[in-house]
Amino acid sequence: MNAFARSGVLVVLGASLSTFGLAGVRAEPAPQPREVGKQVMPERVFQEIVKESTRFIQAALTKEPSTKPRPALPAACNVSITSARTIRANALLIALAAQNRILSVGTGPDAAKLATVRDAAVKLAIAVAKNPTDNPDLLTLIAILSQYPDLKADPHASLALVRFKGTFTHDDIASIFSGCGGNRTQLIERHMLKLLQPKALFAPGNVEKLELLAYKVALLADVIRDMDDMIPASDTKVVEHRQEWVRFASEVHQEGWQLAETVRDGNVAEMRQRLTKLDKACAACHDKFRR
Repeated sequence: MNAFARSGVLVVLGASLSTFGLAGVRAEPAPQPREVGKQVMPERVFQEIVKESTRFIQAALTKEPSTKPRPALPAACNVSITSARTIRANALLIALAAQNRILSVGTGPDAAKLATVRDAAVKLAIAVAKNPTDNPDLLTLIAILSQYPDLKADPHASLALVRFKGTFTHDDIASIFSGCGGNRTQLIERHMLKLLQPKALFAPGNVEKLELLAYKVALLADVIRDMDDMIPASDTKVVEHRQEWVRFASEVHQEGWQLAETVRDGNVAEMRQRLTKLDKACAACHDKFRR
């Protein structure tokens, strides 16, 4: 059993990012918001994403290291590759959701808490690829995530938007959508197919699942849009294909937000129509670029 399983992840409560020199993630400045304006998820949805993703992170860290060889993250990491990918993927969702919420709260204590959560998630994704499992930084970062909304904000956390490209990769996003690399937590594509079944939205709890899925897809698509350099410069139609990449990702992004808004209206027939449109937008992007 690894150190997380022995000592538990809910330790070092009340510690701030600055305790371990992790204050104020200084990622590359984010690009200015595009046509989406201030599309912001409700606080209750944000709290559910943090709760769910933190639970997945905690579960990943209590598992025995995998003996199955996989493409390596940095060799110094003794978290299993599968667990590391699971942690990074869920940390990405938390970071995206926290930054999205910052858009709606302005400045003040709530914004500082959100920035603290975002920075902790980003630092966790970096740390899990570099540090051993008993490193106190990891324990501290997970403790911060688990405390929201009752955590003490890091006074050094910056409210400036950060850019996630570079810290996170397309592989992290693929892990969330399809479970690539052994991450079996989010599986957005599988859940989307289940929710498309004729009577799925009448089952208890499924409308709530659909709402979460819509927000997750919208946030992830915004990051995907920024990764058009996945089309290599050697591509003979690089400019055209990168423009198509941005267009497809923008369509998925907008369909995700529109589906979330439809869920709030409560009309099941319209939910199904919007979910079908979102599924088709995702499929069109996959058909064009998945190799």
